[in-house]
Amino acid sequence: AFGLAGLLGVFRKFYTGRKPLIIFDLDGTLLDTKPVIDRSYLTVFAKYLPDKVFTDTEKAGFMGPTLEDVFRLYTPEADIDQEIAEYRELNQALQSEVKAFDHVKETLDWLKENGYQLAIASSKLEKTVRLGLKANDMEDYFDFIIGLEDIEKVKPDKECIVRTYRALKRGLDNTVYVGDCDTDVLAARNAGVYSVAYVTNPLKEDGVRAAEPDDLIYDMADLVEILKEDHPWTYNMM
Repeated sequence: AFGLAGLLGVFRKFYTGRKPLIIFDLDGTLLDTKPVIDRSYLTVFAKYLPDKVFTDTEKAGFMGPTLEDVFRLYTPEADIDQEIAEYRELNQALQSEVKAFDHVKETLDWLKENGYQLAIASSKLEKTVRLGLKANDMEDYFDFIIGLEDIEKVKPDKECIVRTYRALKRGLDNTVYVGDCDTDVLAARNAGVYSVAYVTNPLKEDGVRAAEPDDLIYDMADLVEILKEDHPWTYNMM
């Protein structure tokens, strides 16, 4: 059993500091969007690269980079803007099929019930972020959401994280960023906040570890255990 209620008493007894702001990535972190992302990319690539067979490792690389980066990698001579438009039309139509990872909603329930501010900083359009959240009844958990249209530089740049904690009048000294990719860990480091890497795809684990997150988890429920620790929530706090 997940046992979130049982953890509550332990947490109250143990933790004495101010509760940090928790910022989440979306794809591969809160929502298992990989099947939909793969279908969207492969449908577009079937048109522009009909003879290409993508390996599991190559498909794992669809998660994290921007659409422009992925399309430019495989089809540098194509009309990238047209490919992105086709991808987004497909991807948005499939958002109702996206599901949350195990224990995500239970963890978010516990965090909200215990007074944490929650936010999302994603490299996808905010509209698409909200479609996936709505399909899983998760919109109301978050105090702030920032998407691609609201930033100039994507992860691993720090902009989306910094703009999020500033919007909520918080600081780098009390913020946790949770993501599944090396770019998430690097963005957290660049922003000076505490990073938690959530491994949802074993093919990406080596890259995530190489980015040296402050903590690493394999189940979102484990985030609660990490938050029992009593220290400043900032990068390289030791």
